[in-house]
Formats: sequence, C-alpha cells, structure tokens
Amino acid sequence: CPQWLRMRTCPRWRGRKSGRRLPAELSEEDKAVLVARYEEQVPYAELSKRLGISQKQCAQKVFRAKNKLRKIFEEEEKNSNYVK
Repeated sequence: CPQWLRMRTCPRWRGRKSGRRLPAELSEEDKAVLVARYEEQVPYAELSKRLGISQKQCAQKVFRAKNKLRKIFEEEEKNSNYVK
C-alpha cells in the first residue's frame, strides 16, 4: 500500500474534518465506512455490529471503499498538475 493511500497521510485527506468533503463519486455508505474506520478509528468488530454484517464482510467493504477512493485520487492526479 503506497504511503499516500494511508488515510491519515494522504495529501487529499489532510485537513478534512469528515466524510462531507470526500469525493462525491463515493457512495454515502462508502463515505460512512471510511470515516468510521479511519477518522473515528472504529474497530472492525464494532463497525461490523453497526452494519449488521460479519467482520470479514466489514473488512471487505472497507477495502473496496478504500480502493474506490484510491482510484478517484489517481484519476484526479492524472487529470491535474498535482505534484506529490
């Protein structure tokens, strides 16, 4: 996992207070899962209870949401003059 993809160190994530500023391309569910896991630091066990799914399904949901976010950021970088 590249260093910038780690939520706390990602240049696009820094300074964001909540999921309200996550890209619009992400679903509300993806935003909520990412905020709970990385901003609020909710453990998978607790998050899976909130969602009513198994811990494995929860981990997959977080993984997929993070991949969607990574792809959005990569596309933004391709289409801009963003410098790492």
